Amino acid sequence: MARKPNNGFVYIATVNKRYILSAVNSAETLRDHYPDANITLFTTPDMLDGVVDLEVFDTIITDGVPADKRAKLWALDKTPYKTTAYLDADTIVVSDEISSIFDQLGDRDIIFTKIRKYNSNPKGFIDDPEYIRHGGVFVYNNKAKTLRFMQSWWNLWLTTRATSVFVNTYDYPAKMKEWDQFYLFYLAKHTNHKLNLGFFDTDARWNFVRGYLRSELGGLPPIIEHYTIDF
Repeated sequence: MARKPNNGFVYIATVNKRYILSAVNSAETLRDHYPDANITLFTTPDMLDGVVDLEVFDTIITDGVPADKRAKLWALDKTPYKTTAYLDADTIVVSDEISSIFDQLGDRDIIFTKIRKYNSNPKGFIDDPEYIRHGGVFVYNNKAKTLRFMQSWWNLWLTTRATSVFVNTYDYPAKMKEWDQFYLFYLAKHTNHKLNLGFFDTDARWNFVRGYLRSELGGLPPIIEHYTIDF
């Protein structure tokens, strides 16, 4: 599994120390199964205090990173890689097949795993067939239009999450204002992004979230497990 300098993994950890500790743990499992992976962490300087094993990351970026619980949206368009695999901090890599994650993208601009309605948090779920793209694991290219989409994801979160703004901007329940998943849904469904969006093959293998049914795996083992951090 040779190092491919144009491909890499990105983690973002801010606000709560549990996120950076989880990101370190996740990156270590990634390194165990893909020793030559390129791995970048975006975080704020205060989060690094007292954290060991940071050498698991090739690059740590702190300049300009906002202390915001959705800082991942700020960081996505700033990836140093041509093709990026974003992993939530609360994931664990459990298979050497992780090295083939970039091959999944093909000619698409972004690929996602799918939300399972039966396992969704009702506080952050809309019963809409387009509300299907999971924001916890995805792969994307660095074309200008793709990076603009990522910038829009952050900008919508940043500028419309206030309740008074949200209810005057969207025809959706105000409870959705705190969910980055909502803004992804809105961009995918309601904007002319001109992106080729797709999904992983046997997508549950790539983001096997706690609570998913084993039958979702199609008889194959998971590649990434997602245990989720609750606050």
